[in-house]
Amino acid sequence: MDGTNKVSFPVMSLSHVELYVRDIVQMERFYTTQLGFVVTDRGQGANGLVFLSRSP
Repeated sequence: MDGTNKVSFPVMSLSHVELYVRDIVQMERFYTTQLGFVVTDRGQGANGLVFLSRSP
């Protein structure tokens, strides 16, 4: 590429994504401290549930 062509991405939004992780504590720490998410709710489950949002 010579730097003159710009890549254009479509505007997209997500309302819900479900992730299965091995370490929920580490995942929560990463998403809150590094990506700016906030915990909006918690739920019961075999391994626990954490609900995160960028715009609570």
